[in-house]
Amino acid sequence: GTATTVFAGETLTFTEPFSVGSAANYNASLSCTGATDTNLANGLTINAADSNIVCTYTNSRKTANLTARKTWTNAKINDAVNITTTGGINNVNFNATANTVSETDTATAITVYAGDALTFAESFTTGTSSNYNSSLACTGATDTNMADGLTINAADSNITCTYTNTRITQNLTVVKQWTNATTGH
Repeated sequence: GTATTVFAGETLTFTEPFSVGSAANYNASLSCTGATDTNLANGLTINAADSNIVCTYTNSRKTANLTARKTWTNAKINDAVNITTTGGINNVNFNATANTVSETDTATAITVYAGDALTFAESFTTGTSSNYNSSLACTGATDTNMADGLTINAADSNITCTYTNTRITQNLTVVKQWTNATTGH
């Protein structure tokens, strides 16, 4: 920034307005060098002994952990999917295979950032999605409407999103009918 003349005895207060984005998505800290006053909670009081004061705002984007999971219910063995996200600094790219008929596979957690808007997708790499009823649900997230994606909130910390695929079942009835049968056979 530009240097400004200040005078001994003045107390300066600092604000950092955001013109784009949200301050709530960041942890902010203010530090000053060249100043005797190190407690900036009530502003910076300029001392006659101060010289070449430089104050710096540091903004660190708030983070959360995101774990993707895949739950198979009554799956066809060896059916497989790839679960991905787009829209984040880090994105999910997770392959899950039904090694048993009912199991849950868990990906390694990734770091996501407040303000990220993630869109989830699941594609079958083996088998077909038409054999399953599929749903996506997330816990630990402020945003609960997955229809428009998952927006990471500054208050989120540990999010788990699970795609559940339940194999579609049908009823089969076998009826035996005899025509011109012989008694006892």
